[in-house]
Amino acid sequence: MLINLKTSPARTKTEHVSLTLTERLPSRIAAPAILDCSFSIEPRDRYYLFTLEVKGEICLTCQRCMQEFNEFYLNKTILAISNSDEQGEKLMESYEFIVATNNQIDLDELVTDELILYTPEFHADINDCDHEIDQFFSI
Repeated sequence: MLINLKTSPARTKTEHVSLTLTERLPSRIAAPAILDCSFSIEPRDRYYLFTLEVKGEICLTCQRCMQEFNEFYLNKTILAISNSDEQGEKLMESYEFIVATNNQIDLDELVTDELILYTPEFHADINDCDHEIDQFFSI
């Protein structure tokens, strides 16, 4: 889903969309990942602040025991979006930033990148892991 930073309705209010992601997901995330997204765009002097909240139930494969488990994913990100690397470098002190060509960003790509970075790789509690794998490790 392409978002034009200059003309998006989210410039005046928060917009809500549902995304179904199937491409570029890491192997630990089962496709499709169906997520609810809310975002808003706030124009600043020479950049935009993009506030994004992503939530939804996702199916993960624990990289420790290799068993699937469901996790409720919730993450809020604020990005500075500029037209140039030079402007972005100035913003790095306060925000994560991306460069947008033609004042457009791809929401699917942003959310996929977020999932790659922020989804857990393991069960939160090791006791939730399938202990059948223990027989293959000598302690």
